[in-house]
Amino acid sequence: MPRALDRLDFLLCRPIVGLPVFFFVMYGVFFLSFSKPGEWMSGYTETILFGLTEALADFLLSAGTNPKAASVINGILNNTASVLAYLPQTAIFFFLIKGLEDCGYLSRVIFTADRFLSRFGLSGHALLPFLIGFGCYVPAMEASRTLTKNERKILKDSLPFLICSARLPVLFFLCEAFFPKRKAFAAFAFYLLCAAVFFLSSLIASRGKAAPPLAVLLPDFRLPKLRILFGEAWKKSRDYLIRTATVIFLCAVCLRICSIPISLTETEEPKNLLSLFGETLSFLFVPLGFGKPPFAAALFSGFFAKENLMFVMEMLSPKEISSLLSLPARISFTAFSMLYLPCFSSAAAVCKEWGAKEMSVFLLRTFVTAYSISWILYTLSEILVAFVQN
Repeated sequence: MPRALDRLDFLLCRPIVGLPVFFFVMYGVFFLSFSKPGEWMSGYTETILFGLTEALADFLLSAGTNPKAASVINGILNNTASVLAYLPQTAIFFFLIKGLEDCGYLSRVIFTADRFLSRFGLSGHALLPFLIGFGCYVPAMEASRTLTKNERKILKDSLPFLICSARLPVLFFLCEAFFPKRKAFAAFAFYLLCAAVFFLSSLIASRGKAAPPLAVLLPDFRLPKLRILFGEAWKKSRDYLIRTATVIFLCAVCLRICSIPISLTETEEPKNLLSLFGETLSFLFVPLGFGKPPFAAALFSGFFAKENLMFVMEMLSPKEISSLLSLPARISFTAFSMLYLPCFSSAAAVCKEWGAKEMSVFLLRTFVTAYSISWILYTLSEILVAFVQN
């Protein structure tokens, strides 16, 4: 058995074998999270939560509550429930990632990735903030404090392009809405896209500076303890619940208030603030294929909390979301949603540590990068669709 593990170590630590294996392992993680059992668990959770909200709405109406007020309360609870429905998939994802870490596999990936990361001015130790970045930008930057100043600057500019835990339910939502038959593959493809943008950004930010040497201890392979894995899944789920019960719920209340139609004069057609925001900003996204008010308003609200994007699209879209956009536009919108401005807390963290000027550059850089990548994807997809149809 030890000899077999030594051979496995030898193979996994060779880039020609280790990196392809890593891609297959990560695809397996996404398949289990997005397809069964994650899809099955999320479906039951959604049914239960929406059943409870409907029961509460019926109770409010039977108790004599104003129908409009009951409708607003029901909408707020439905928006919050739509985010909570993705809790099982998020828990499964972090359960599996923790399992890979505890069994000793991720340490091999760090060693294997060092030579690859050195081309981008990063050492293998930067893989830890990279992986934490899939959870949240702020703790990822905290984890980078042990790295060199140059590495920290590279990560500060590049980590926002990774899909964090706040973007994860949005990705679930968009893949189910836009690519229902290939949602696991689509989710994995967009993860790879964001990782590719991360490395491109790192290459530009490194400016040819060499990465520091790597020193890493490879632990023995071992079976992870289920208690620790479930503890990690519970920790992430608890954070998710707290965020949903506080930030997301308050955002849902504000968005519902902003969605109430108002008119300044009797002759004027009632409009809500979200629609006005969407109509004002929609022209910016015409070159990307989704220059329509619901999508512009959704992206604007997503800056404050990424989950808001789902709420606004559901509130402002009069029919199935997928029917509003062509296939190239769906690809473009999903890519932009995953890459554009990080949330408000990430921008505040950059402002606190690097200053307001650096924060402004940080926000502009992420927006321009997301816009450019989405435009390229939209243009290439349009050409490919036209070629296939002809």
